[in-house]
Amino acid sequence: MPLLNSILENKVLAREYKRGLQEGRQEGHEEGEKTMLRRQIVARFGTLPDWAEDRLAKSSPQQREEWSIRLLKAETLEAVLGSQTPL
Repeated sequence: MPLLNSILENKVLAREYKRGLQEGRQEGHEEGEKTMLRRQIVARFGTLPDWAEDRLAKSSPQQREEWSIRLLKAETLEAVLGSQTPL
């Protein structure tokens, strides 16, 4: 019997396995959002300074959504991500 079938038949192991898959998907989704936003910002404003990279790395999904909308009209990087002060 394949190992995966055994895991999925066990109540505890199946629950933990599925939780791990869900967490992995969520992390992948968030990294994808960060990558896409970074590419768009770089295309518009050029190389990101360290403060902007740090801000993007620590951003929440809500912040990234707001920034993606600001990016459409902003004249400067600071107008998209806010000031250079830490979050």
